[in-house]
Amino acid sequence: MNSVNLTGRLTRDPELKHTNTNEVAVCSFTIAVKSLGEKEDYFFNCVTWRNTAENLVKYQKKGNMIAVSGELQSRKYEKDGQNRTAIEVNARFIDFITKN
Repeated sequence: MNSVNLTGRLTRDPELKHTNTNEVAVCSFTIAVKSLGEKEDYFFNCVTWRNTAENLVKYQKKGNMIAVSGELQSRKYEKDGQNRTAIEVNARFIDFITKN
């Protein structure tokens, strides 16, 4: 089963973009999650789509606490002529813990 549940703070303001082909809303963001018993945070790159993306941008900002539920996904891309792989959380559901 591929299931991820995280609670953390947004590391920057979410930014809304749209796909080129059919103008679907997409938002990439990063959350910092406190580790239990350790002094460092873990950073997770996330992506969400459509209404969830639009609502995240509309109601949340850097530093706000959110809860994310989704699954891990990988994608391949090329940078500087080198093939790379990114692993990120595809956030299907987002709960706004900090209300603006």
